[in-house]
Amino acid sequence: MGDAALGLAASGLSNPPRWAAVRNMSDPQINGDIPVVGYRLNAQTQWAVAYYTSYGYWTSVTGALAAWGIVASM
Repeated sequence: MGDAALGLAASGLSNPPRWAAVRNMSDPQINGDIPVVGYRLNAQTQWAVAYYTSYGYWTSVTGALAAWGIVASM
């Protein structure tokens, strides 16, 4: 999740490098408004675990394919 920091730092350069960020689905964006109080595991964690438990292998495959596609297009 440091990809935003990389973009911010690169934007200040006079000749910024080309860069891209590929987010793995095993670490998805989850609604921050989902309640976290009153749960043994908060609901945000439960969603993240459910994604990875259900699709763990495929989250890595799709991330690798996306990264390969970016590199191949250069």
